[in-house]
Amino acid sequence: MLLSQQAKDDTLILLGFSNGYQGMLLNMLCRLHSLKITNYVVAAFDPAAYTFCKKYGLPCFPISTEVASPPSDTTSNASIAHDFGTTAFRALTKLKSQQVLRILELGYSVLWSDVDIFWKRNPLPQLLSSMGDAHIAIQSNAPPAEAAANGMRRINSGFYLARHSATTTAAFRQIVAHAESTTLSEQPSFYIILCGDKQEHTVDHTTCINSHLNVTTAFLDRNIFLNGAMETIIKSVTPTSNDEVAIVHFNWRLGHDIKVESFKNATMWLLDENLHCIAEK
Repeated sequence: MLLSQQAKDDTLILLGFSNGYQGMLLNMLCRLHSLKITNYVVAAFDPAAYTFCKKYGLPCFPISTEVASPPSDTTSNASIAHDFGTTAFRALTKLKSQQVLRILELGYSVLWSDVDIFWKRNPLPQLLSSMGDAHIAIQSNAPPAEAAANGMRRINSGFYLARHSATTTAAFRQIVAHAESTTLSEQPSFYIILCGDKQEHTVDHTTCINSHLNVTTAFLDRNIFLNGAMETIIKSVTPTSNDEVAIVHFNWRLGHDIKVESFKNATMWLLDENLHCIAEK
């Protein structure tokens, strides 16, 4: 019922967060409100996160009890923001693709966005127009020094559009199954399934085609969909700067507080000390 109420053109924006990332979630929602975007839902990855969601009246759902749970410390009421690379962080990331799969299976296309991302504009129209026949359009994690957006393990699973189809859903089932079988985060599983463990499904610098699954993956332009390594461009971007940038992803930064500081330095932090939206500059 929640998905049908929130969907627009059979497409949903899916956000997810755990306790400790409330501020980043609300910062994202301030921006979506400013952009007049309403077709989003929020996955709460632990009980405290779900309680927070309900307190704010957000279109939120808890993860199913049938879905693998993260380590016990992510379900406590403590304010937790798991650091990149820790065991808890790796387990938590796998909940993201699991929820995307659930929504794909219910018949919707899904735009997944991590909450450490600032949307300069609504990226969905450009994603739909630029991905062509691809089933998945996904952010590259490659730094600017690398020529290929889809170099080895350079998928960034923090931002992507998964277009609903039987092919896309089958690919996500394999991604989820592979992620559950490893001690790594979900991100390597995306690359192994979509581009190959040895890059055997790589077609060119921006495309992978897994012919066994018949799934095509398009890597997004790093000059428009910025990952955190694109520092030279990020330094010149503000919410109102005149450029082609669609999103700024503050990954490549270790630690919750450092990410928040990055938002603030870029004038992309839209909350006051009481977690209320403030007027954008």
